[in-house]
Parts: sequence; C-alpha cells; structure tokens
Amino acid sequence: MEEYRRCLERQERERKERNRRADEINELQRQVDEQVLIAVAMEEEENQGRRRGSQVGRRRNVNRHRHSRELPNCLAR
Repeated sequence: MEEYRRCLERQERERKERNRRADEINELQRQVDEQVLIAVAMEEEENQGRRRGSQVGRRRNVNRHRHSRELPNCLAR
C-alpha cells in the first residue's frame, strides 16, 4: 500500500512538472509572438510615412517651362 501511495505521489509530481514546463513554454511563445507583432508594426509604421523630398547631393528639378506652352485645341476646352 505504501508503494502504491509513493507511486501516485511521484506521478502527481511528474504531472505538475510537465504542466509547469508547458506553462513556461507557452509564456515564452507568447513573449516571442508579442515581440514579432511589435517589430512588424514598427516596420509598417516606418515604411508607411516614407516619402522622398529634397536630398543633399541630388540634382535640382529641370524647369521645362510647361506653363508657357500652349494647350492643343482638343484640351483647351
């Protein structure tokens, strides 16, 4: 009877240890998932507002005097 009780206690300890390890793994996975979501959100935010403007070392726009050209008759309406 004593042996049976020790066996049950050992099984209970092993079950608790498995559950504890599973909880640790789940928590680590949750943290990794959260970090990935944050990284993706930051990357999307960074790329969303990216516009090119004046930059040092780039040539100026060429003035092609478009405003002084006459429009063709078909577009003058």
